[in-house]
Amino acid sequence: MKGIKYLSDAIHMNDIYSGMLNLVTAPVGCGKTYWALNVLSKTVSRPYKMVYLIDTVNGKEQLLKHPNTQFYNRDWCETVRNGSVWFGEAYNANRIVVMTYAKFGVLAQKYSDFGKSFEVILCDEIHNLPRFSAFISHNPHDTPYHKIAKQRLEEIVTNTKVKVIGLSATPIRAVCEMKCKSRFVKVDDDVRQFETDKRFTYTNLEMLLPSLGLAERGLVYIGRIHQMKEFEEKARQRGISAISIWSINNQDHPMTEEQRRVRDYILTNAALPPEYDMFIINASSETSINIFGDLDYIVIHNQEEETQIQVRGRYRDDLDSLYVLNYDCVPYVPAEFMGVKLFTEDKKRLCEALSLRQDDGKKKAWPSTKEALIEDGYTITEGRQNSKRFVIITR
Repeated sequence: MKGIKYLSDAIHMNDIYSGMLNLVTAPVGCGKTYWALNVLSKTVSRPYKMVYLIDTVNGKEQLLKHPNTQFYNRDWCETVRNGSVWFGEAYNANRIVVMTYAKFGVLAQKYSDFGKSFEVILCDEIHNLPRFSAFISHNPHDTPYHKIAKQRLEEIVTNTKVKVIGLSATPIRAVCEMKCKSRFVKVDDDVRQFETDKRFTYTNLEMLLPSLGLAERGLVYIGRIHQMKEFEEKARQRGISAISIWSINNQDHPMTEEQRRVRDYILTNAALPPEYDMFIINASSETSINIFGDLDYIVIHNQEEETQIQVRGRYRDDLDSLYVLNYDCVPYVPAEFMGVKLFTEDKKRLCEALSLRQDDGKKKAWPSTKEALIEDGYTITEGRQNSKRFVIITR
């Protein structure tokens, strides 16, 4: 852990204005949720004058475990729209309604004035709003609720006195793609944040697997469900107790009862259940959820810096080892390929194992792989045996 101030002490509240999107860079471990639910919430005149927007259902459900939050309901919606005081206000006086951006988009489509009567709108993981808004559904009947939410928030920033605040450890996408004025709220340099001891790069997920200790516990991020399932099976074959978790709303790949149980355990306890050692997640858990307890490593099978920062942020402590995908690096050559004669088929297997990529994303063949190995300090000796060419790789 470095830094000494929580966000509540490090943020300059006087820098938050209406008429622009106020962006707060909130590093992992700074206490952004505490600030939002216990400090920012006290700046509004009435409980229903602040709404907390979040990007995923998993994030929403974990926030709803907090005593200062409550779920959206129709009574609350009518109160917000009419500006009246409702019976439940007395005993819900400290509660903040939490909803996803998609739900906000649903209400924005239904009510032309929705959102304009708030005093504060907090947009957590704000970088994902323009990201999700750009998704194109294969179903022409799907309504683009994220896009509707984005447009309504841009309108609120531009034409009302509502203070709209965007929180993210990676806010640059919001700066570039939100079509409204934006500014960064000053946060002191000595704000708290968790650290990572060792950072490694790799190019081949399967080749990385033997590096993950059988006695260690870890979190693995993989974007595609079919690849999550394949990696889970390979981990189990190595003797690792692994399980995959994805969106509860995925109808093409419904989760089993055991997967749902593990998901509920994580959201309820902000910890990983002890009976598993490897937890494989995708974008449904990329942001918002918090994980405490002992964790030895995190693997992030994605090259985007934004995703790498967000996934690292799921673990709420200092981390020993972080493995990130980087097709531009040259990983170590496995021992089976070192110091032995490699013929054509052997070189093909090595290229497949290393999975070095060209600029267009295609895997490099042997000539390009050979150049990369030489640049990285390997020595390659060429020879011929029975009219067949071979190479020997040494350090």
